[in-house]
Amino acid sequence: MKNISFQKSSNFNQRPQDAEIDMILVHYTGMRSEGESIKILLDPNSKVSAHYLICESGKVIQMIDDELRAWHAGLSEWRGQKNVNDFSIGIELSNPGHEHGYQDFTKPQIDSFIELTTSLKEKYNIKNHRILGHSDVSPDRKMDPGEKFDWKFLASHQIGLWLKEEEKNSELVNGFKEDDSSVTLPVRTAQANLKEIGYSVNVNGIFDEVTKKVVIAFQRHFCPENLSGTLDKGTFSLIALYSKITPKQAFPRKR
Repeated sequence: MKNISFQKSSNFNQRPQDAEIDMILVHYTGMRSEGESIKILLDPNSKVSAHYLICESGKVIQMIDDELRAWHAGLSEWRGQKNVNDFSIGIELSNPGHEHGYQDFTKPQIDSFIELTTSLKEKYNIKNHRILGHSDVSPDRKMDPGEKFDWKFLASHQIGLWLKEEEKNSELVNGFKEDDSSVTLPVRTAQANLKEIGYSVNVNGIFDEVTKKVVIAFQRHFCPENLSGTLDKGTFSLIALYSKITPKQAFPRKR
């Protein structure tokens, strides 16, 4: 693609032989400055890296070859498969993140992200339901790329999953109505649906702290205007709808 440069990081190892690239995982850098982010991603003592960094200017820096295993996801799980680094490509977008003054991603960043991701999708046959945020695979400890990352806009460019408004309104989930304020939402059903989408959650019928964090991760991605962490009717309905459209692929493809 255009506007790409190379700064090689030594923070990588080989992917497992039976793991095929099957996912794109999106991050923000979460550092005070772009320069600091580049320094840390290249520092062999940091033990972190990503395949690509997209600067605020839109410039793309490739740091790890696609075929190698970068260290960007950490403790992670999706659809029962741990160690997301094994089968994913990590893309970092320069942004100070929630700890240092979270800001909107720039238009040049998003334009470059669309171009890069479209190319990677085609090259590795990556499906839209396998384009995710770090908070999706590590909901207990990560918030990136966060609620300012516009998944809805990206879906209009065939990147990621996003239900259109008419699809969201096409059916009522479990007979819920807008004026039905007394219904008790079944936690076990929501947990089962979240697990069906891919999130790591126990289906135990208890709205525990883990479940709350997973609900927030879902909200950050699919309804960023609502980060309550509560299982309200709107969130419950969206979880059910997304569980229906998520292809049932338990594990990454094997070579």
